[in-house]
Amino acid sequence: MCNNQPACPDWVLQEGDVVAYLVPDLPEPPVRTDYEVLYSDADMLGLAKPPNLPCHPAGKHFNHTLWAILKEKGEEHVSIINRLDRETSGVVLIARTKSAARSCGEQVSARLMHKRYQVLVEGDFPNELTASGYMEPDPESQINKKVRFVSDA
Repeated sequence: MCNNQPACPDWVLQEGDVVAYLVPDLPEPPVRTDYEVLYSDADMLGLAKPPNLPCHPAGKHFNHTLWAILKEKGEEHVSIINRLDRETSGVVLIARTKSAARSCGEQVSARLMHKRYQVLVEGDFPNELTASGYMEPDPESQINKKVRFVSDA
């Protein structure tokens, strides 16, 4: 829409034009919403995010995201400090104020924040592993990225 009228592709925008993109009301895939509050004060939230919950609106997820759920529950300011992929579970830090978001951003930029990832595997896993290969599309993957590693050994 442009100035409350359907827009034409060949229109040249003018100063003062108002452009709106009206998102169709499409159903969103279901997600888990059972996050746990690990820490809470006036400036910050620390949440245990379950898998299958996107942090930010993107792609097919807009209302079914951690950000949207927190806004719906009354959080006035939601700045996600360390986004995790939809499939990944873990601790997500949320700044509840602009000043807390700015401070966290400065700490991330100065590399004062450190992340640690832990992976759980099923079965025996060697103490040392060398992998040589490439990534290729995997349309059957349950993971959103839909790629798999193929060994060239």
